[in-house]
Amino acid sequence: MNNDYINIGKIQADSLPVIFKKFENTKGIIIDIRNYPNEFMPYAMGRYLKPDSTPFVKYTGPVYNYPGAFKTIGTLKNGAGDKDSITTYKGLVVILVNEQTQSSAEYTAMALRTAPHAVVIGSQTAGADGDMSYIPFPGGFRSPFSGLGIYYPNGTDTQGVGIVPDIFVYPTREGIAAGTDEVLEKAKDYIRETKTF
Repeated sequence: MNNDYINIGKIQADSLPVIFKKFENTKGIIIDIRNYPNEFMPYAMGRYLKPDSTPFVKYTGPVYNYPGAFKTIGTLKNGAGDKDSITTYKGLVVILVNEQTQSSAEYTAMALRTAPHAVVIGSQTAGADGDMSYIPFPGGFRSPFSGLGIYYPNGTDTQGVGIVPDIFVYPTREGIAAGTDEVLEKAKDYIRETKTF
């Protein structure tokens, strides 16, 4: 089968040139984000997956003069820029997610999902992306919360919702007992069965 696998919880950004050079002629890449990224990858990996810089997130923040009010702060883009000399990957991009895909992992899934020919497979994520802000309490305690609202560029909410897969796949008791990663197997089948473009 002509595809390759990347566990985003184990790789570093400085390994991406070697990885994408090795994978450049494969039919598809499986990017496993059922973990917490080893490094922040939305921009570094986005350069290799998207030929153009396009929006992947819109975010909101507080209006400090009006407590309780929020406003749109802006959108962020990822992908290859005009000055990039890299060759972007042209195959299928299959992103694996589940309930362990939280916070920065969800943000990464949002960013990579905007690549051409990308599909998300697995189960709905935690819905816990956004920055970490803290409220101090007496006694030196503090409580974390998300200080920014995180949305898809079209305004669809992600916090409390999570990343909704394009193709839902859940592990089964039989698969777990057999030691089979059914989500990964579905990703392989998807690449195998999808016609080239």
